[in-house]
Amino acid sequence: MFSQKLKLFLFLFLFLIGKNYYSQIFTLNKIDSISGEFEKHGDYKRIVVYNLELVKQSKKTNNKEVLVIAYINLGRTLCTLNRYKESLYYLDKAEEQISEIKNNLLESRLYAQYGRNYYALGLFKESVKNFNKSISFAKKLKDLKNKNNLLYYNYAWKLDNFHELNLIDSMYIMQNKCIKLGPEPLLYVTIAARHLKDKIHLDSTEYYLKKALKITDNYPLYQKSRAYFIYGKFYTEKKDNESALKYYLKALDIFKKTQRQSDKRDAYKSIAETYKSLNEKEKANEYLEKYSNINDSINESEKSSLDIPIEKVIKEKENQQKNEKYQLYLIIFLIAASALITIYYIRKSYIKNQSNKVQILNEKIKETEILKNKLTISTEGVIKLAKKNDPFFLSRFQDVYPEFYEKLKTQHPLLTLKDLKICALIKLNLTSQDIVECENISLRTVETKKYRLKKKLNLSVDDDLNIWIQNL
Repeated sequence: MFSQKLKLFLFLFLFLIGKNYYSQIFTLNKIDSISGEFEKHGDYKRIVVYNLELVKQSKKTNNKEVLVIAYINLGRTLCTLNRYKESLYYLDKAEEQISEIKNNLLESRLYAQYGRNYYALGLFKESVKNFNKSISFAKKLKDLKNKNNLLYYNYAWKLDNFHELNLIDSMYIMQNKCIKLGPEPLLYVTIAARHLKDKIHLDSTEYYLKKALKITDNYPLYQKSRAYFIYGKFYTEKKDNESALKYYLKALDIFKKTQRQSDKRDAYKSIAETYKSLNEKEKANEYLEKYSNINDSINESEKSSLDIPIEKVIKEKENQQKNEKYQLYLIIFLIAASALITIYYIRKSYIKNQSNKVQILNEKIKETEILKNKLTISTEGVIKLAKKNDPFFLSRFQDVYPEFYEKLKTQHPLLTLKDLKICALIKLNLTSQDIVECENISLRTVETKKYRLKKKLNLSVDDDLNIWIQNL
């Protein structure tokens, strides 16, 4: 462990003296590696110093990406140290710069840290909104490791938010998502704490705490401290105050190293209560006083910090309302413009169609007149042939009335040529007397032929043969 710290300090030293090579040396992975090593040992102060130097150097070299990374790291670390006002200050700085670099990874990290701050300040719904933003950017990442790490981080914090909001189903959904991605010690600690709070299945509490402690060496020191602290709560619940105190003190030792004020406060309170149960009044009062002092400091910090996110939320809502109003006006304008354009084209199309219809109608009237004239001329010619009893009469009639002739033959195939001729003469509106003259037969013969024809056509006595033929 000592050699690792020495390497880290040497690296930081080289960084401070090698500023001219800054832009060539430092990448996101390198910065994460250095900050992560400090965090693993709970050395948050060095993370702050390191990233403040990154800010200074990135401004000199105009490296926007590193500047944003440093701002986000500062926001993250200061939130961990309960310095929310400063944390939000640096996150706002990052947000001002981030639009210029368009980096989904950094966007996801930024909104995740806003979510943490809002959670710490009790603004759980706003916290969830920011974690959702973070998730939307994380899902765009192609690097699977970064993507899964960020998704896990956001799901875990959303789990805590849903627990505070008493949204049990949503909480379990987040828990299952975390387990699928590969649980960290803190997830097991959270599950253990939940079982402990319900005061049932205490064996499950211990089961998850053991699972957490098995893998804490691979994660930041803070995760081990939380496992120790909940172990203390577990033994308190079992009335084993000696064991509880042992774990509270182990947790406090790490909390002091990491300078996590809220955790130190919780530890002081639990230790004071435990000493009280052990009838060690002097120790109980000592830790109670420590608790009171740090609690007042945290409350003051939270109170002064709370105005910042509230102002930000109000500003965001005002901007959202302005955007919504603008979008509404734009939609109304587009609808009105579309309606006017549509009406114009419909009217134009209607006028054009009407004009075309009139034109077509006039053309059809002309065509009809021409056809009528032709038909009249043709009909007169056929009638002349009929009156002359010309042998080509039926053939010419067929040319002038093809549809009638074909229909008659199709529907009544048993009709003879003589029957068809009588039908043709009736179609030409010739009276029985006219037919007498054309065929040179008697009127009685004509009536007899008509009577037989009605039978062949299956017409009743009441049916008028002349009307039937005209309507065919």
